[in-house]
Amino acid sequence: MCDASDYAIGAVNWDQPFELMCDASDYAVGAILGQRVEKHFRPIHYTSKTMNQAKTNYTTTEQEMLAVVYAFE
Repeated sequence: MCDASDYAIGAVNWDQPFELMCDASDYAVGAILGQRVEKHFRPIHYTSKTMNQAKTNYTTTEQEMLAVVYAFE
C-alpha cells in the first residue's frame, strides 16, 4: 500500500456497539468506524490508503477483503 489518510472525527460512546464499514475501489481501500445514534450512523474515525500496482490487479473480492484487513490493522 502507498499513501494513507487517518482521521478521528467523532466522540466515542463506549456503552454503544460499533459498526465498521469497508470499501475498495480500483486504486484504494477505506474504512469508517462509527456508531448508531437514534438510527443515524455517526462516524467516529475514517481511514483510507491507495493500493500499489500489484494490489490493483486483485479481483474485486480480494480488494474488498483487503479493505477489511486494512481496517483491522
